Amino acid sequence: MAEHLVQAEGLACSRDGVAILEDINLTIDGGEIVALIGPNGCGKTTLLETICGTLPAAAGKVSLLERPIGSYGAAERARQIGFVPQREEQVFEFTVRETAAMGRLPYASGLYETDDDWQAVDEALDITDLTRLRNNAVTRISGGELQRVLIARAQAQQPKLLILDEPTASLDMPHYQSLSKLLRTLAGQGTGIIAASHDINWAMSIATTVVCLGEDFFWQGPPAEAKPALERAFGVKLEPAILSSGQTALFLTD
Repeated sequence: MAEHLVQAEGLACSRDGVAILEDINLTIDGGEIVALIGPNGCGKTTLLETICGTLPAAAGKVSLLERPIGSYGAAERARQIGFVPQREEQVFEFTVRETAAMGRLPYASGLYETDDDWQAVDEALDITDLTRLRNNAVTRISGGELQRVLIARAQAQQPKLLILDEPTASLDMPHYQSLSKLLRTLAGQGTGIIAASHDINWAMSIATTVVCLGEDFFWQGPPAEAKPALERAFGVKLEPAILSSGQTALFLTD
């Protein structure tokens, strides 16, 4: 039986002593794109941070490649998992390339600016459409460009699992398409991906699996079967429509 990239069993999550989620059972496999969808405050970010090990589980367990996530040291974990936060304020005037290069720190035992490091960085800049901005200061680029820099930094880690918290925030329409293409490319190379998003239709368009969170509610399944779960989680009625591309989009009904 093939191993799961990530497996959560009986997982409970809390923050500052307050219970947020409980009894979560979730699997993510290499090459899979998981869309994490749910209303504000349902615990999406908390779940992502618990999966990647930066927030300890309140109960249950999370395994990465059949090992408990807590058994990984920080650098070892960062070689396996790339995390793209929803927002990150930039204070220092590092260049785009220098910021992306920080993703290579988990591989360093001393100075990390090796030929292999810069090759990984430049490949990450290329795949995120940032090569032309490589020498620009990150304090002087747009919010959407900065979001792509954070993705490039995570990709420079060459992770097996890429976790993204609201990755479409601040992106314009062309870069929505670029991000979709990038995630599909990475998944095609075997990277497991989980992305939390408020944009239901974007998330559904890229996902191989949907995870839906609501109040005392958890559902995991294929996008084609997600409509009832989404209606329950958000407390709304959704009307499907077939687009010219053949994809199904969901819209609020009156």
